[in-house]
Amino acid sequence: MLEMPLASRPAADSSPACSTYPTDFAGSMALTSPMRRRLLVALGGVSVPALCGVSALALFGSAEAQAATLDKAALDDLFSTPVTGLDGKPATLAAYRGKRLLVNFWATWCAPCRREMPELTALASARKDLTVVGVAVEEELKGVNTFLKSMGVSYSNVLIPPMAGLGLMRRLGNSVGGLPYSIMIEANGNPLLAKVGAVTRDEIEAKLPRG
Repeated sequence: MLEMPLASRPAADSSPACSTYPTDFAGSMALTSPMRRRLLVALGGVSVPALCGVSALALFGSAEAQAATLDKAALDDLFSTPVTGLDGKPATLAAYRGKRLLVNFWATWCAPCRREMPELTALASARKDLTVVGVAVEEELKGVNTFLKSMGVSYSNVLIPPMAGLGLMRRLGNSVGGLPYSIMIEANGNPLLAKVGAVTRDEIEAKLPRG
């Protein structure tokens, strides 16, 4: 289901650190058997290492989705899909509608997600005309909170279960289901960016007005 064109596949020595799911940082959550089963169902039976390989291809291959595919229906889904706040309370992203918004889907086991977080933190501090929101594609809130604190992340974050997160990302143009995945929209809903893979502050700022 997540098979990539041969020409796009990474060389054997370019495999990411996420070839196994428990990651290498303290405070990360292990992938439990129930979570593994849910992910495999969501991905049509693709193995966990295969998922990591495909994700890493998107991340290191700098795959950019077509921002024009972020249609009104997909954005309505973004703002209405149930998520969980870091306080454990049910929420949605509806409060962010009408803002210039960068939404970044990530997971604790994803090394490129960790790599881009300092850039997003710096961007959120410097650009008051842009709201940055992280969406952790995870099961357990405690592990996410521990991770965010260890990374010094200051921008807002919410949590979405993996199956729901994969579905939402695909509706937003991420056909391979890779992480991280970032979309950026203007206050009026016009798409500015849709990228599978680690995004840099410079890439984002290039899409924004000067100032």
